[in-house]
Amino acid sequence: MGGDDREPGRVETDRQVIAEQLGLPVDRITDALLERIARDPAVLHHIQACRHDPQMLDLLLTAKPAPATARPGFSTTALLARAGKAVTRWAASGFAQVPDDVFQQRRRACLSCEHLGPPPSGLPQWIARTTEEHSHCGLCGCYTIHKARLPTETCPDGRWPEYDDATKTSRPAPSR
Repeated sequence: MGGDDREPGRVETDRQVIAEQLGLPVDRITDALLERIARDPAVLHHIQACRHDPQMLDLLLTAKPAPATARPGFSTTALLARAGKAVTRWAASGFAQVPDDVFQQRRRACLSCEHLGPPPSGLPQWIARTTEEHSHCGLCGCYTIHKARLPTETCPDGRWPEYDDATKTSRPAPSR
């Protein structure tokens, strides 16, 4: 199994135990399935629930594990701490917002960025709620449509134009 430090005999024992628990032949419990179960124990529940539906069971047993992403993980605590600091900075600005043209420039920069992606796993749904599939920055974990409105925030990759809230002016982002 990918990254599993257990000895091979232990893996085979796990495979046999899982096969017995699910009432399946041992050969149906593949390394890929064991990896999926290790990542998400709910997979066992799904297999148990579908064990009498051969088509669904086959789909579950043969599904490939999701590829590991290079995106850093953000704990809920870390995200909430960052959000708290951002709100404090924003409050100090008098809850100002950037002008629409600056917001649109920032959004275009985000939408063209390779770091834009889905919300981090573990982010509470009431925070992550969005209809956009790609809505969060992979570098900082922020919900970009909200962050882009705040004059006190910057792009962690330096893609946004610099905005001076005191003078209400912006300078172009550095060339890439």
